[in-house]
Amino acid sequence: MTISPARRAAFDILQRVAEESAYSSVLLSRANNNLDARDRGLGHELVLGVLRRQLWLDRAIEHFAHRKINSLDLPVVIALRLGLYQIRFLSRVPASAAINESVNLVKAARVKSAATFVNAVLRRATREPKYDPSAGIDDPTERLSIETSHPDWLI
Repeated sequence: MTISPARRAAFDILQRVAEESAYSSVLLSRANNNLDARDRGLGHELVLGVLRRQLWLDRAIEHFAHRKINSLDLPVVIALRLGLYQIRFLSRVPASAAINESVNLVKAARVKSAATFVNAVLRRATREPKYDPSAGIDDPTERLSIETSHPDWLI
């Protein structure tokens, strides 16, 4: 079970941001010392991209998983966000690599029972490449909120 250093660092950083309200910029700068240039670039893209698109990603995950995001364990949510972000927004990352790494991240986080769930959810996302979580929303404010991943109150 190998996990790329960039994805492992991104997973750890996103977990600390969620659990401790830590600042991603501080954690990313600390992680830079342990990553080579390519891994550093991917790690930054993953962390900042997932944080930037979190609302969109969460709505899409709810669709593909048939569950509310708050009913899932945090490591599972983070692995799904990372995998889905790579599948939808990074053109140079093969979907199979994104799925495999996300499954391995869940296993490494000691939530092995969720590995098949993460695999199934991300494979479903690859089978529905045109799915847009904001498409069926009638309220223009809520639709724009999901499209741009900005909270309703800000829109």
